[in-house]
Amino acid sequence: MFGLLFLPVGRAAQSGQEAATGQAEAKQLPTESDTLPLGLPDPEKPVTTPKLLYLAWQKDGVRSTGMSIPSIVWTPDGEILSQEKSDEILKRVKSFDVHWRQEDDLPPLSMIFQVDGRLTISPVLPTVITAEGDRHTMASTVNTPRKGLIVSAAAPYKSALAQWPEEISLEIKYPVENMIIVKTLKNIPDEPVKIAKGVTWYLDPKRARERNPDTGEMQIAYDKTAAVLQLNRETADKLTQYECRVYLRGHKNPLRGFYSTIIEPDGQQYDIRVSQSFGQKQDIEKIEIIRQRHKTSLIKNIPVKLQLLPEGAP
Repeated sequence: MFGLLFLPVGRAAQSGQEAATGQAEAKQLPTESDTLPLGLPDPEKPVTTPKLLYLAWQKDGVRSTGMSIPSIVWTPDGEILSQEKSDEILKRVKSFDVHWRQEDDLPPLSMIFQVDGRLTISPVLPTVITAEGDRHTMASTVNTPRKGLIVSAAAPYKSALAQWPEEISLEIKYPVENMIIVKTLKNIPDEPVKIAKGVTWYLDPKRARERNPDTGEMQIAYDKTAAVLQLNRETADKLTQYECRVYLRGHKNPLRGFYSTIIEPDGQQYDIRVSQSFGQKQDIEKIEIIRQRHKTSLIKNIPVKLQLLPEGAP
């Protein structure tokens, strides 16, 4: 499966040739995406905005996530909880450690949100906003709620924010529906398929890659092709996520995503998400186009407990 990925802001090297959309006009196939109701048991009842319950410092090391490491928790109004209470919260969410930290990241600030119980996939992606209005988008989030809770984390680059301030605001991006299938394609066209404004799906053999069995390095997959989901950073709706699930004949599960990058074939930036390589178009049994809509919400004046930072942290 590939498509619902959150990409950090930045520039990746362009690999292979320019995207297929630079070579052929995308075919408009009706997805009915805008006319379908929200993917909820009761579409008339809106999803509740995630509620920020607690904050804590992620205490794992660099490039380490998922460990159940105790940390002192505090509330958005500044109350520092006891270690006993903090441990109870840790048991509910299993881990505060969700960010794959790099050397140039600030210590990740973990956040625990209560989310709408009707959502099966409910990531909450935070953007940190400082008092000066600077926005820092480097963040991670768990996708699947655990006991109605989602853990997210923000970790601004040190080059953009030298140290954590004593107070921040958060803009959170969250889903307002479950993923729904908006279209199933069984007759796969040769030309690119326009899914929505700024969102295109196509096959591109020049993007096909595989791992070298001896070195593990990525290499060109000759005589194969790959499925590409391309999003124009300017024109694609930033609050709607699309995924294209590609099912091969004789396989129960869809292809996995293999890599993501950014290309600039015509002076505009595109995020592309590339599947595992496979044989050819005739090997595809069907494609499912998935949609999940989102909203944003602003949470102001959140205290950051610098005295609880891990020892030696900036």
